[in-house]
Amino acid sequence: NNMWVNDDPAGGGDDDGNGFVDDTVGWDFVQNDNTPLDFNGHGTHVAGTIGAQGNNGVGVVGVNWDVSLMAVRAGDANGGLETADIVSAINYACANGADVVNGSFGGNMMSTAVRDAVISGPCTDTLFVFAAGNSGRSLEGSGPLADSYPCELHRAPTSAANVLCVGATGKTDNLAGFSSFGPSAVHLG
Repeated sequence: NNMWVNDDPAGGGDDDGNGFVDDTVGWDFVQNDNTPLDFNGHGTHVAGTIGAQGNNGVGVVGVNWDVSLMAVRAGDANGGLETADIVSAINYACANGADVVNGSFGGNMMSTAVRDAVISGPCTDTLFVFAAGNSGRSLEGSGPLADSYPCELHRAPTSAANVLCVGATGKTDNLAGFSSFGPSAVHLG
């Protein structure tokens, strides 16, 4: 019930003129269709944590009951992501009015294409919440082993003000052993 619904009903063509036919609830950039199903499970898990409907006696409760979740698939069934799919998903989300984009992915190499999408004009007013990473290492040093992108796009030289880098915590609200960390790299857990 908390799914985003676009002004492009099924069976009507590209009614909203955004170049995506019948993208009623979002778009799948892996299979290039209007059925953004999660074949890995991670995206559904994160979306549920963010905005699963509450007070209905079903499943789990999200932290935000008054949210509109746009389904945008960029990852394959094994959790693999292609840069072109990530960029297309970011561009789609921003063009369709996403206030917040969650990105539970990352690596130690910065992608210029992803960076350019995040800091593009259409995404200026969109907050990107990226995972700090699961290396269990500090992000305070230098070199690829101390980097986590796109989470660290808020740091120089990009200095993207619309990026929030989030580490993982456990059930005792302490830093999870696998989570990357660092006081100037990670904003919160």
